[in-house]
Amino acid sequence: MPIFGNVNMFISKEEMNRTLGVKAELNYIELGKINTYSTKFHYRVMANIDYVSFTWNSLGRVDYKVRVESDDSSVLPIIRIPLEGRVPNSLQEFSVEYRCAGHRSGQFTISLYFNFQYESENLQVKLRQEKICASRDGRRGLTGGYEGSEILDDDDSIDRAFFVIVCIAASFLLIVAAMLICYFKKSKKEDLIPSRIPTSFRNSLKSTKSAQPFLLSSTSTKEGPPTMSAVSSAPCSSSSANSIIPDKPRSIDVRRALLQLYQDRELFQPLPFVDMEGTFGEIKFAIWRQSDDLLNGDVDDEEDAVCNQEAVYTKVLKKNATPAHLDRFLSEALIFHNITPHLNIAQIAAIATFGRFDRPETVRDFPMVCYRHQGFGNLKKFLANCRHGDKSKGAQTLRTHQLVSMATQVSSGVAHLHKYRIIHNDIAARNCIVAEVNNRLHVQLCDSALSKDIFPSDYHCLGDNENRPLKWMAPEAISNGLYSSAADVWSLGVLIWELMSLGCSPFSEVDPEEVYSLVVNGARLYQPNNCPDQLYKVMLCCWRNLCEERPTGEQVVNGLRDFNVQLSQYI
Repeated sequence: MPIFGNVNMFISKEEMNRTLGVKAELNYIELGKINTYSTKFHYRVMANIDYVSFTWNSLGRVDYKVRVESDDSSVLPIIRIPLEGRVPNSLQEFSVEYRCAGHRSGQFTISLYFNFQYESENLQVKLRQEKICASRDGRRGLTGGYEGSEILDDDDSIDRAFFVIVCIAASFLLIVAAMLICYFKKSKKEDLIPSRIPTSFRNSLKSTKSAQPFLLSSTSTKEGPPTMSAVSSAPCSSSSANSIIPDKPRSIDVRRALLQLYQDRELFQPLPFVDMEGTFGEIKFAIWRQSDDLLNGDVDDEEDAVCNQEAVYTKVLKKNATPAHLDRFLSEALIFHNITPHLNIAQIAAIATFGRFDRPETVRDFPMVCYRHQGFGNLKKFLANCRHGDKSKGAQTLRTHQLVSMATQVSSGVAHLHKYRIIHNDIAARNCIVAEVNNRLHVQLCDSALSKDIFPSDYHCLGDNENRPLKWMAPEAISNGLYSSAADVWSLGVLIWELMSLGCSPFSEVDPEEVYSLVVNGARLYQPNNCPDQLYKVMLCCWRNLCEERPTGEQVVNGLRDFNVQLSQYI
């Protein structure tokens, strides 16, 4: 069985995150097949990045030749593998280093040429990279120094070295002193435990402090049928009828919003893979260069501008979409426009097009809606990857305290919307995005634009040609179309259930037409595995049949925060 030519070469998710701020893998060659979209992508290497690492292997004997070229002497690229050799059979990394000469700032093109040889066949690949260099000629160097400053003489150097040694010694003494203090305090605490307590029980007291009983398994949670729950037994902080906010259509001036959010489409470079795709739309990551390309010179402002880029999460319609699709897309995407920003609300950062919105005749493409985001993307997709243990797609073993924190964050975003009397009407994991910020998962509630297209199985029609997320909806919203802040809280409870079940589908074994009758007769979603009773009671409070008996968004936040405090005592 021939296996020659099964070459793989890619930039790993970790390396993409380090260099571009996007947690996704970029495949150039997969089992000998070139990804033309990826090879055409100009990988942008910022001024603070000195190298990029590639990962490769082959399933058989494959020889290679490689060379690297720069279009300008301002950058010296160095490839850290022999220029000829054999592709390793196991996954290994190699890096390309970029050395800026320092006499000129700007953007410079680097070309990598690979020639893979197996039997009598050749596979040729060309990769393009754009290296950003900042000027260091006279005013600003890599260390922030300035040309013309005095050079330290030998005596100054000796004095500085002696000062450094003294600081290190003092730091060491402080650390030793702190360790001794901690040791004596710990010994004193242990002495407070009466000696008449058995040694085995004393040891158990110590061990419970570090116990982690709520560790979630990364295996799939088996979903059962909806269970009948005694909803009235759950103690709830309910809202009054006066505190319920009815849904009122927001009057958004779409044209004005487009003018306010406009950015030149040329400044956005989409990554060469689609994160999620539907019939009429798709979601992709992109790099937003917030300046013009090829800025040269030695002016400080220009140097700073050249280096300014960030990752964004984009939604855009395909060419087969209609003007009706565009109208609905924009109205759903702009639901949060012009409200006070919140950490747990994903608001539109830019809407890009190749034309100009103030001259509609120049606009030939569908606008691209962009959100600032350096993370995993869609929350529902992320949870499913965690449930299936797919670590190549960012899967993690999620603990209960992490999931409760995520639920608290989304609830905080919902409460913020209700503060401004905005009703979401489609709160679900599919309408959230998740990132990792300072080693903690950060969740933001997003608008519902493109959700019906990308997640069609979550929406159903009851004969009125209107697809709705029936399995997330409150009973009054299903029967009478009564949307309110209380209906949002019902959906919020289902989202918390999605978190605790790691992205399972609610009422998966129930026909959409039967959901309403089951719910009004008392059926509720089952308690997920490893979901604490107190947290399940919060969900049951959100699922009260009567609107006024449900908590407000703020009350849900407070309940989750209180529970998180209790939970932290066991972790």
